[in-house]
Amino acid sequence: MSRISNWSYVSPAAVTDTNDDIAKAAPGANKRNVVSSAQIYANSASTETLVVIKSGSTIMFEGSLGAIDNPQGPVQVNFDPPLRGGENEAINVANITNSSSTFFNLQGFIERINEPAE
Repeated sequence: MSRISNWSYVSPAAVTDTNDDIAKAAPGANKRNVVSSAQIYANSASTETLVVIKSGSTIMFEGSLGAIDNPQGPVQVNFDPPLRGGENEAINVANITNSSSTFFNLQGFIERINEPAE
């Protein structure tokens, strides 16, 4: 397995529904997306928010954020080991909680898998 390129994602707007938002598109055959860190910020006035990071439809990370009226600031997560997605799967972010508003920042890289032996 070898690192091909780094990537980062910043929510272009608040995630306000429970649909998956694509943070990083599927990288192609024999490659996978890897998430090394994330910063997540709840922007909901009074709603505690559950959030997820997924590889395709598989949840790799689930967390809870407090509401603004009980602020905790952005949550910084460094994944060690990093979250390795499935082959050729997009990285998606989503709220699990209805009526919430969340911003996601993710950092990671694309990794080559199934490399031929030398």
